[in-house]
Amino acid sequence: MCLYKWERNRLREKNLLLQISKTKIINVSAAIINIFVLLICSFFVLSIKMECDFPEQKGKYIFYSQGGMTHRNIRKSIMKESFWTGGIPIIFGVVISTIFMGTEVYLKKLSLEWIKQYAVKLMGTITGIIFLFLFISICFGIRNIIRIEREE
Repeated sequence: MCLYKWERNRLREKNLLLQISKTKIINVSAAIINIFVLLICSFFVLSIKMECDFPEQKGKYIFYSQGGMTHRNIRKSIMKESFWTGGIPIIFGVVISTIFMGTEVYLKKLSLEWIKQYAVKLMGTITGIIFLFLFISICFGIRNIIRIEREE
């Protein structure tokens, strides 16, 4: 009788642990999907912003060329503008999210080794996201310059 209760309790405990692990997997999967959706939304917002900046950049291109600026300096100026259009929101957004994630890691009260691992992974992810969006900003800038030069 006692052995039967022990086995039944052990089975319940095993089922509970299995349920907890399934819940954690679902939570992690939901977080990953959320991150990808936010990245895609950020990409589309950035593309809309760059598309809306096109007439303004075209006007600046015409103004600079009529002002006697060299072709190279005109491209450089428009590229800087495109770079910072995408760069400033991403950099500040990443700084805020880094602070948020850092406080989350700190509040977990983990050992120093785990905090170092979290910090390295967090910095790698943040650096990758920054470079991705800055690369996208530069690509949109190049595309806008090519479109402007075709129309000229």
